Amino acid sequence: MSHQIAKPKIDYVFKQLFGTEKNIHLLRYFLGIVLDLPETELKRIELLPTEKIREYEGDKSSFFDISARINGEEKINIEIQVVDELNMVHRSLYYWSNMYAKEMKKGMNYNELNKCVCINVLDFNQTNSKELHSVYHIREDKRNIMLTDLLEMHFIELPNINRSIMLGDDMSELEKLARFLDAETEEELDMLSDTSAALKEAAEVVYDIKNNDMSWAEYIAREKYILEKNMNQNVLIAHYKKVGIEEGRAEGRAEGIDLGATNKARDIAKKMLASNMPIEMIAEITGLSQSEILSIK
Repeated sequence: MSHQIAKPKIDYVFKQLFGTEKNIHLLRYFLGIVLDLPETELKRIELLPTEKIREYEGDKSSFFDISARINGEEKINIEIQVVDELNMVHRSLYYWSNMYAKEMKKGMNYNELNKCVCINVLDFNQTNSKELHSVYHIREDKRNIMLTDLLEMHFIELPNINRSIMLGDDMSELEKLARFLDAETEEELDMLSDTSAALKEAAEVVYDIKNNDMSWAEYIAREKYILEKNMNQNVLIAHYKKVGIEEGRAEGRAEGIDLGATNKARDIAKKMLASNMPIEMIAEITGLSQSEILSIK
């Protein structure tokens, strides 16, 4: 019989696993796998303050991203997202630019700025790749030559986990970590615990949340908020797509051209702009380009 667990991909749990001083060794394990570095090279990891975000009723202290510095130099931001708000690339670029800009201190030379890395763990598909882990840098278009490694962006897309590999089989360390983050049952946690000492410790953190009444209540509140947010997002997208397609087709048939669908899309976009919806989401729903949407403002 499967029992409910505190799912590691819920940011509240993810933060307990990898974003606390007492579990800094688990963060070292995580970074070693994602950055493909021996843990011996991650000698000193310093957790840094992150911005407070209050997102659900009863939330008193929500710091759901993780910020750290490696060996006094490289700066890391880690975020896990379950809901696709259609702005992940822009969001990650904003976090990266904010990290990089804050590295500059009075009297510093630009050459002294440290490398900044964003790691995004996603429960939805963001890139066009079917790979579990994608890494991006700034490169020259024609010759594919890297300009600099100062910007590095990782996307771990949990839907791209190879489900044909059975738990306990010969999985890579990254696959084990991803399967752990995606686990939803005690059976999955226990099987993965047998494959790695670090995952065994991580599973204990997950069970501790379930066994602590206050932590469990906080987890339930956070999961409820995320599930409702995801449902509202999906309903909203489906509604506007349905309205846009049906009304656009009707006008298009009446005029014998596609102008009806385009005009309806613009009308919907105008209403969504008035509701302060993100331009990326409006583009996804209406099919208009971002430049077309901006011209409506």
